[in-house]
Amino acid sequence: MKGITGCYLARNQYALLIILLIISCVTDKHTVHFENIFEPVLVIGDTSNVNKQFKCPVVEGKFGWPQVRVDSTGRIYILDRIFFTIDEYNIKGEHLNHINLVKGKGPGEVIHPVSFAIDDSGGIYVMDNTQMKINKYHKGKYLDSFKYLKRSFNMSYIPGYGLILLNVGPINRSGNIPNTLFQVVNLQNKEINGLGVPMPSADEWGGYSFLIKNDTIWAVSGGGYEVGEYIDFRLVKVFKGDRDCVPPKYIERGGKTAVAWPAPSGIGSVFVNEDYLFVTTYGEVGNNLDILNRETGRVKTSFENFTGLFEAYDNENNVYISYGSYIAVGKIRF
Repeated sequence: MKGITGCYLARNQYALLIILLIISCVTDKHTVHFENIFEPVLVIGDTSNVNKQFKCPVVEGKFGWPQVRVDSTGRIYILDRIFFTIDEYNIKGEHLNHINLVKGKGPGEVIHPVSFAIDDSGGIYVMDNTQMKINKYHKGKYLDSFKYLKRSFNMSYIPGYGLILLNVGPINRSGNIPNTLFQVVNLQNKEINGLGVPMPSADEWGGYSFLIKNDTIWAVSGGGYEVGEYIDFRLVKVFKGDRDCVPPKYIERGGKTAVAWPAPSGIGSVFVNEDYLFVTTYGEVGNNLDILNRETGRVKTSFENFTGLFEAYDNENNVYISYGSYIAVGKIRF
């Protein structure tokens, strides 16, 4: 009887070991931490609520809702969309310049600064989404402003093109978007061309964020998990995710249908390297980061509860990630 019992226990222990190994394999992609593949070289902002130690310089600062850009010389610019400020740093974390944006409707003033861009000469362009205008500043001084076509939440400066904006509409009650729009601003004559292009999901929520690298554009669908790859503004490839995303809520505002995003700060951002596509999304379980193979389009690994947004990169292959209260600069080793 003891032999039978011992054999029974041994078999069950063996079966339990197999089950544990299977569970480990299935959940392995969620047990790896992003910190294991990201090597920060600089952190700027408030890290008092961050439960980790950084092995790099940390420059203390306070941000309400930051967006980060970097110019061709490696200088770092941070727009705070809550406090109406722009601060400039070098890669060592040394503070170089500070601009206070004036809230209002007059020349050089802004009401809703949602995005900004830096040109090759150090000119700073701030997008005011309420007045639908772009203000230009240089060395802290206001120079000029001009209108753009349709509301947008993101823009970048691209040599040879000027400014490129991506709008998020039109969005109707059913969520139908026949196409979205890249707005290309010629900085020489202020001419604006609107290019209607299809988003990956024509029946989803339009474009929210985009990345331009080596003359290729990767645009993230607004609330969902699809990324379109564009060459010369032509859609050439679509990357699809495998998770459910939270759709936008539609509300009535002033007799018109408006969109209330579940979490605007965590919807859609993208970064690419030679082999992989890094996409942040807002899903049922919170903010997530998925890494896709650029050749196959398949998800290789995922990170749940990832709260960062990929916002810029530089010539040294550093990626700039906004975590809300701080900005982290570093390299992804994957």
